[in-house]
Amino acid sequence: MVHVPRKEVPAFETEWESMRKTPTKYTIENDQLALAEVTFTTFFGKTYKYSNQASLTYATTQIDYKFDPIEINVAAQTQTAPKGTQTISAGELGNYIETNVRQQSIVTNNKSQTPTVTPAAAMSDRWKGMKLR
Repeated sequence: MVHVPRKEVPAFETEWESMRKTPTKYTIENDQLALAEVTFTTFFGKTYKYSNQASLTYATTQIDYKFDPIEINVAAQTQTAPKGTQTISAGELGNYIETNVRQQSIVTNNKSQTPTVTPAAAMSDRWKGMKLR
């Protein structure tokens, strides 16, 4: 909501179309683009500010992870390729991670983990065939 003093409402309404609206900031709320902040300036220089303060408050969390190196046994036909040209598909790497990290976590840490590979939604299943070198 934009706070406009009652006595200024008629002028605000009359000048609405010609007001300069800057700078505009946006945020993502509930998976939709939403207006976070904008300043309205009248022809005479009077300013009014809209601010969705809740969307401008950011919380950060630091999460420390320790990952052990992952050794990958690539299929025999690609192991004979010269160094630097070995390839593996992203799908093969994902399967390896999901299977072996789960097993090694139980062996090493005595804890169960469920690693997953989550690509961007736009990638669908195409990512599985992408080759990595």
